[in-house]
Amino acid sequence: AMATIDYDGKIVGVVGGLGEKTADRSLNRAVDSVRPVGSTMKPIGAYAPAIDMGYINYSTGLPDMPFKKIKDPKTNEERDWPFNYSRTYTETNIPVVHAIEQSLNTIAVWTVDMLGPENAYDFLTNTLNISTLVPADIDHGPMALGSLSYGISPLEMAAAYAMFGNGGVYTTPYCYTTVETAQGDVILEKQVTTVQAISEDTAYIMNRALRTVIASGTAARVGGPSRMDSVGKTGTT
Repeated sequence: AMATIDYDGKIVGVVGGLGEKTADRSLNRAVDSVRPVGSTMKPIGAYAPAIDMGYINYSTGLPDMPFKKIKDPKTNEERDWPFNYSRTYTETNIPVVHAIEQSLNTIAVWTVDMLGPENAYDFLTNTLNISTLVPADIDHGPMALGSLSYGISPLEMAAAYAMFGNGGVYTTPYCYTTVETAQGDVILEKQVTTVQAISEDTAYIMNRALRTVIASGTAARVGGPSRMDSVGKTGTT
């Protein structure tokens, strides 16, 4: 599934499944289906609001070490949490930009701890209009690592990420403006909301940090040798 929007919030492309379209109003996975978002939650649930509220900046050093001990559900033994993808820790402070580039779970969790899971949840639901979060998601794991009760649709994720290339502006995604009769009478009009979700400075900082993901980080093979300036984030789920 894939959703593409422009910076004005217009939905310009949607792919909701594979193969030929054989039915009307059938399941559109880009709009109707939600999935766990994994590490793609980190920029919108942890880093952007934490930078915007002044808790961290591009080069803040945070500890690459476990946040707490938890009981392993399989063995019932205590283990460190969270794991990094590599299952290792450097036990040193890592700059935020490198944590984003390498998608370190530890740094994202420490960031959400500084920000507060409640503030992260409020930002996602009330500013970015993520509609599928529930109060049970107000915790470090869901807000930092995307381990949500349900998930988020590709369309709502695209709308949230647009602020990183749009000076921090969020716009409700939409696919029409008005529906009119043949005589020009308006019978439906789309209510579009535009807000300054994060400051222009925060958006620029995040944009440059997310560029490292494509240029040399976890998605470097996706970026390849292209001369197009691209930004993005991986999510293992």
